[in-house]
Amino acid sequence: LEQQQTDSDATHQTLLETLLATLTRATAAKELAEAWQLVADHFDTLFTTEHSVDQFKQTILQLAVMGKLVPQDPNDEPVGELLKKIAKEKERLVKKEKIKKQKPPSKISEREKPFELPDGWEWVRFIEVLDFQGGSQPPKSSFSDTPFDGYVQLIQIRDLGPSPQPVFVPTSSVSKFCTKEDIMIGRYGASVGKVFWGKDGAYNVALIKLIDDYNIFYKNFLFNLMSSPLGQSYFLGISRSAQDGFSKNDIAPKIIPIPPLAEQHRIVAKVDQLMALCDTLKARLNEAHTTQIQLADAIVKQAVT
Repeated sequence: LEQQQTDSDATHQTLLETLLATLTRATAAKELAEAWQLVADHFDTLFTTEHSVDQFKQTILQLAVMGKLVPQDPNDEPVGELLKKIAKEKERLVKKEKIKKQKPPSKISEREKPFELPDGWEWVRFIEVLDFQGGSQPPKSSFSDTPFDGYVQLIQIRDLGPSPQPVFVPTSSVSKFCTKEDIMIGRYGASVGKVFWGKDGAYNVALIKLIDDYNIFYKNFLFNLMSSPLGQSYFLGISRSAQDGFSKNDIAPKIIPIPPLAEQHRIVAKVDQLMALCDTLKARLNEAHTTQIQLADAIVKQAVT
């Protein structure tokens, strides 16, 4: 029975990976529609566990950043025009000595591009449009479990998960702050690359805050981008030991896809809709599992009494 279950699980995983891959590999609209239909035809067979639903969620995010989730609108402002405006703004700030002149990034080769983008989108190096800021680390001797006057919560990775353990430090002992609308990324250890929404407070050195000075991204789209398989690939190969993390130089040359801003909003709306359906499906699977356990318990009790 164990061997049969193992074989069944392996077959199911192969089927799941194969059919989800047809979605991301599709290039033409007709091919993509056929791939969706194939997934729909096997839906009851594919999504029977929480893990399979989570894989579907990752596929949805990948389709979103590939431009395959919503149709393009020719009336949207192309990203290329926005990048020209940003370049002019940078020149103006350099002339006013507000920022230092930076060495122009290397041209993006075709070999670097993991997939083709729709019309109106652009591949850009991370450092051209985004930045990040590391946190500060006050001494542990200043930590308090009580939020006294003049204290602020020190946000740590554990505080962004399901079991927060808040500590507070003097505001004068920290210099980097975040809000609940900031995108934070784990920088060290097992949390390297994990993406979170922030909280109001200061944040420590195990987190970085993403900065979009030019407002080229809708924040929810940027959050989805960094959470997607593409965004997570930026952190592959980075050490996950407690001490080692990543630096700005590790991420700066990575290339990111940018859709028109209006399309970013449409993509997020579609992602939210599909994720809500996935969450409903997971809840029903949990209910079914609970029912199955209760039924098994009842059968066992009847058998032994």
